[in-house]
Amino acid sequence: MIISGSIGQNLLPCIRDVHQLDSIYIYCSNKEYHEQSARKWSKIKGVFTDITSICDALRQRTHQCQQNDISMSFIATKQRVDQLDPSFMYTQIIKEIMLTIHFEDKHIKEFIEHCPNAFGTDKKESYDAEQLSHQYHEKTPI
Repeated sequence: MIISGSIGQNLLPCIRDVHQLDSIYIYCSNKEYHEQSARKWSKIKGVFTDITSICDALRQRTHQCQQNDISMSFIATKQRVDQLDPSFMYTQIIKEIMLTIHFEDKHIKEFIEHCPNAFGTDKKESYDAEQLSHQYHEKTPI
């Protein structure tokens, strides 16, 4: 969805929980002002002042969505086609979970709070967990 910055102020609270809506792009003339308010919404993928940059962002997001739709299956070469290996079922279940699960900020915050207990003094693991809290909504789990 592409919306103007002024309409977005009133519209975003109404549409934030619509699961069918994956990405919101804001088109406005005051990028700095709208970027600050956009940080609150994980569905907002960017604030743009020109149409070319929105088109580029849409192309990139479309490519990501198409990659998520690639089917996966694993069937052994000597296996009968009418009998599927359990690994196929598990792969399908994992794929479905990864594509539909949605972690909210509170879930990530709980994970980050748990990390010091789990990782102890391991600085690299703590750094990775902190990076996750800042970058989780920027990328797909796939």
